[in-house]
Amino acid sequence: MNDCKNCGVELEYTMLMCPLCGQAVAGNQAAVDKSDDRTDLIANKPARRVADGQEKTHQSLVWEILTIMLISGIMATLVINFLLSKRITWAQYPVCICLVILAYGSLLTFCSRTHLLVSIAGGFISSSVVLLIRDSLGAEPAWGLKIAIPILGVGSLIATGLVIIIRKSTSKGINLFAYLLIGGGLFCISIESILSVHQHLSLNLEWSLIVMLSVLLVSIVLLFMHFRLKKGRSLAKTFHI
Repeated sequence: MNDCKNCGVELEYTMLMCPLCGQAVAGNQAAVDKSDDRTDLIANKPARRVADGQEKTHQSLVWEILTIMLISGIMATLVINFLLSKRITWAQYPVCICLVILAYGSLLTFCSRTHLLVSIAGGFISSSVVLLIRDSLGAEPAWGLKIAIPILGVGSLIATGLVIIIRKSTSKGINLFAYLLIGGGLFCISIESILSVHQHLSLNLEWSLIVMLSVLLVSIVLLFMHFRLKKGRSLAKTFHI
């Protein structure tokens, strides 16, 4: 038996601190510190597990809702198209769109944020397979390989570029909205370019340039505001308000 140096209470040899006054047993302070660290880890593990479990549950719920909505849309369009035309015609378009959204949504939901680029690449590959299967079934017109896949490819490249730019941004504020707007403008130009080359065998841009000019002006204003705020200059003084 040991005695507490502070209050004199008899202590068991296995005790790290006095149960009466809380004084650490002489020579066992390091053991007490390790015990405290171990206690903190043990106490924090359940909290982290609960948080991770809640996040996974939330992701699963979002995916289930998305899947139910998309499958319901697919079934509804197929039934309506078949009842009206006795065959599947226009329903192929919303069905392909829903399947593409489901492919990207599933990968983005269940893959971690660190593997976001892998999710985008996987979404493009799986969506391309769906579109190629659609073309191989003899559906007319065969726009999967010539139009849809190139548009998806450009969109995936733009999304990849945005992810890299956002991750490398030292400050994240309204500048992110500017980057997203510019990416959307580039995507519109890509869509019109692909359609123009496919239909007219020449590049003829019209509406996409208007969209790009509009988002570019807004993006410049957002970037100006972001970097002014970053430097600490008051916008009220800048605009005399």
